[in-house]
Amino acid sequence: MRLFLPVLSLILITACESSQKQTSTAAPLKGPKSLIEQSIEAHGGLDRWKSFGTLAFEMVSQRGDRTSEERSILNLYTRHERITGANYELGYDGKNYWQLLKEEGMKEKNPTFSINLQFYFFAMPFVLADEGVIEEHQGKKELDGKTYEVVKITFESGTGVASDDQYIVYLDPDTKRMEAMLYSVTYFNKENAEKYSALRYTEWQEVNGLSLPKTLTRHRWNEEEQSFGEENGVKHFVNVRLEAEVPAATVFAKPEGAN
Repeated sequence: MRLFLPVLSLILITACESSQKQTSTAAPLKGPKSLIEQSIEAHGGLDRWKSFGTLAFEMVSQRGDRTSEERSILNLYTRHERITGANYELGYDGKNYWQLLKEEGMKEKNPTFSINLQFYFFAMPFVLADEGVIEEHQGKKELDGKTYEVVKITFESGTGVASDDQYIVYLDPDTKRMEAMLYSVTYFNKENAEKYSALRYTEWQEVNGLSLPKTLTRHRWNEEEQSFGEENGVKHFVNVRLEAEVPAATVFAKPEGAN
């Protein structure tokens, strides 16, 4: 599901592209753009997305009476990430997933599961241009009274840390902007591949020429009726920052006392 482009993969991809340029002068054939490619263009374009090396954002989550906040910073080329909460930090430095709990007796986190998780929801649809993504157009479907273009996303085996995850993306048929998504979580149980939860992208924000989520709502999914169930949480993304340069490697280094 996540962490699609580790450094080694980038090196191999670059080497293959270089070899092809040396042995072939024919221009690549390009067919019609897929719906996901059209959606990426509608949200600002892949070239602009790839021009940034750093992404930072704050996420405010509300669920019932509980509110929590996290800050994330990522290297967009390697997907290294550091997440900072009120009393914990999580990170991935390219080799190690780590956690630092700042209060005695805290329940341990799962950094392998948590790293890139919220980033993935936030960076849709751009992350669907990653290696290993399989796109299947499912035609037009109605959801809560509106007709959408629907695309199912699966992953090649071995992609990321949970390649059995599935996503179903709902695109406005005219603008191709993303408005809703179903997702499954198979990290803990592969049999959950078709047990979906739902997100509605209710508000967007423009950041450096890209259209990124500002607010999304979580819903239960009514499989029988193919409709949103009750809302069970809201996420707000604020103080979003994109920069061309990548963060220093020390940003993601495992700190003293982490495990």
